[in-house]
Amino acid sequence: MSKDMAIGKTKEESDEKETALKLGDDFLGEVYVCLKPLQKQYPLLWMLVEDFYRDVFFSMNEAKQLEKEVGHFLAISPRISNDSIVWLHIIKNLCQETTDKDMTLFCDAD
Repeated sequence: MSKDMAIGKTKEESDEKETALKLGDDFLGEVYVCLKPLQKQYPLLWMLVEDFYRDVFFSMNEAKQLEKEVGHFLAISPRISNDSIVWLHIIKNLCQETTDKDMTLFCDAD
């Protein structure tokens, strides 16, 4: 299981683009385990990883909040691998791009 992340004004527009990011099981599982006891502090990041089989999307404002949550989670979570740290930075940058372009961030389970 993985999640494809892409930005667009509409779901159809994001589907037409190449996937901006593909999150694999290793990343999703690791962040899930670390985040589970902190899920109330990071509701949008939790929404991304809580269900591997559910599509989610983030509006421009939610992407801005998700960017903040990812940044804070990175600052306090020493238990994640270097690979996951890199993926979280990429997600943070994708959230910033979503906000800058006034678009929506779509995360499709496949």
